[in-house]
Amino acid sequence: MSYCSSCGRPLTGEGRFCAACGAPQAATPPSAPPPPAGAVPGAPPAAGGAAPPVGQAPPPVLPRRRPFPGWAVAFFVILIISAASLLAVFVLPLLILGSVFSAVERALPTDVHAAEVRSGVRTIQMGIEVWRADHASGRYPPVAVVTPEGLGRYVEPWPQDPYAGGPMLPTGARGGYTYTRAADGLSFALGGYGADGAVVLTVP
Repeated sequence: MSYCSSCGRPLTGEGRFCAACGAPQAATPPSAPPPPAGAVPGAPPAAGGAAPPVGQAPPPVLPRRRPFPGWAVAFFVILIISAASLLAVFVLPLLILGSVFSAVERALPTDVHAAEVRSGVRTIQMGIEVWRADHASGRYPPVAVVTPEGLGRYVEPWPQDPYAGGPMLPTGARGGYTYTRAADGLSFALGGYGADGAVVLTVP
């Protein structure tokens, strides 16, 4: 209930003028509605304007997620491209060269070593001929003489076994040789053996 500010009597109607003394009255703002039962004073209204239940804390405010900076994306892209370029420039050629060298190493050893065996047999043959010329009988040396020890002073240096290393020996196996002499000592046969044990050269 509002009262006249001049005479103090109760106002009726809209209360713009006092019905008793006619004095004008100031407009009063409408009073706010009372809060609903159970509402917590000072708490923010819930979604839809309703207050949160008693005893329940308001929902937390989640921080906004910052977008990933563009410069970082560009940096990672450049890093990946650089790594791929290094791989293409350095690693791939090395792999290709390694494959080529491996293929060459697999193809060459038999031919190269076989050539070394043939050269060793020719060297031993020359030592046999020199031994014969150095002896008055004119015959070729016995089998026991055609060894690194017996013929060494006529063949220097003695040929090497290209497969196992060390001097070539009369083994009749890979990297070795065989020597046979006729019963009259006037002829001989000399052979050298390659990687698979096959004869790569026979003289004379």
